Amino acid sequence: MANTFEKIGNSEAKPLINALETEPQNTKKYEEMCGVDPEDEKAQEKLLGALKNEKSYMRVSSIFALAEIGDESSVESLAEVLIKDLNQTKACAAFSLGEIGSEKAVEPLSFALKMDKYDSVKECCAISLGKIGDQRAVEPLIMALNEGYSVKSCAALALGEIGNQRAVKPLIPLLDSEKPEVRRNAALALGAIGDEKAVKSLTLVLQDEDETVRTAAVWALGNIGDATAVDVLNSAAADGNETFRCTTLEALGKINDSKAIGTLEKALEDDNVRIQISAITALGKIKDEKATEILVRALGDNNKEVRSCVSNALINRKEEAVEPLIRSLSDENENIRENSVLLLIEIGDERAVDPLIKYLETNTRTQPETLKITAVQKIKADSEEDLIYSYNTKVIPPGDFEISSDDITKKVTLQGKTAVVTPENSSQETESATKETTSKNQAEKDTQAVLNPDQSSEKRDKIQEPEPVEETGLSVDKIYMLRGMVSAVLIIILYSKRK
Repeated sequence: MANTFEKIGNSEAKPLINALETEPQNTKKYEEMCGVDPEDEKAQEKLLGALKNEKSYMRVSSIFALAEIGDESSVESLAEVLIKDLNQTKACAAFSLGEIGSEKAVEPLSFALKMDKYDSVKECCAISLGKIGDQRAVEPLIMALNEGYSVKSCAALALGEIGNQRAVKPLIPLLDSEKPEVRRNAALALGAIGDEKAVKSLTLVLQDEDETVRTAAVWALGNIGDATAVDVLNSAAADGNETFRCTTLEALGKINDSKAIGTLEKALEDDNVRIQISAITALGKIKDEKATEILVRALGDNNKEVRSCVSNALINRKEEAVEPLIRSLSDENENIRENSVLLLIEIGDERAVDPLIKYLETNTRTQPETLKITAVQKIKADSEEDLIYSYNTKVIPPGDFEISSDDITKKVTLQGKTAVVTPENSSQETESATKETTSKNQAEKDTQAVLNPDQSSEKRDKIQEPEPVEETGLSVDKIYMLRGMVSAVLIIILYSKRK
């Protein structure tokens, strides 16, 4: 929750909290400022003693040092400072009690929230009560909603952190506050609590003149997840700044309603990459076949970041994405086809095996090295021996790879076969037929090497023995075709072994 609050807007207490946090948050630094040796075993005891020092900077330094140490044995002493010290020192003590996070601090913080005369102290008390998250703080925080706008703004955030539904009714009127900070924080708190009773009031906030308030409202509606908000969010998604539109699109994804698909599909056409990515993220959360089809088409986008986001969304859908990806193997767009191949291998569904074999046999432009590495990394190490595979292609370079599975690591050696091309003979069709038969026989041997990786050393050596093709005079086109076929068979077999 706190991260979301920070992204959407600062609270009224943020300047004060920032001032506190801009001090070096380092125990050693604070201890040295108090004249305490960081290596001293009694450092904490001496820091507690420094809370009574007549110099305020010494007391403040010891307060922050104790907060960094985080020992709840300091709570009682810090609570005493909270009641009796100067304004700024009390605010620091309140903040530090929240950093320690002990439930023992709830009562003194609640008391100070109610009784202290300084708003800066009350603000820090409210924020700290929200950090601690104890339900006993709900009533004191609700009462604080009647304080000045800076205090009620912090109290609203704290109630959102705690998440008790008792706070919904008193928070709703704050959506009409004259202060945008209060309206924004009330919307965030209602979204964090997640009660559907707030939906109607939050939809009205989408007409607010302040964009940060509207952004908080759409985030809240998405977090609540009520489908009745989809229509108003669809309307809102086309206007506003980047942050507002992205938040709106992501809210539609959280609600997971198919009525949002049209809006999200249109957003994919936007020139702004962030908006495109937000739309993809949202589509990835909507469990609908049409959403999956749109994501598959987006694999053809020219932007690498967009394609990467789409790939992640489809991988997360797993089996649901298999059939659309299989169909996309015949798409006119090369990006769609090639990314679909990689995703089908990554998902690892057996329905993809035959379509992938067919595709790879007829599309020699597929990147065999990329697919080989992807497939090899997927192998389960189910043999005690290292694996040696031979490839009849110059494109896949020889080399060693390590693969791991179930705490077993094994070396895989990829060795290239010799292949010499004699272009002057490449046009002779009779010889080509003989060469093709020879190469097919070799491809079968390669396949057997993969099917039986645990074969004896004698057989493995025999299969590794290169068979020069220089006498056969294979044409460049034939070798490239066979390269695709051999790589295809090997890749699919390797991929299927992970099952």
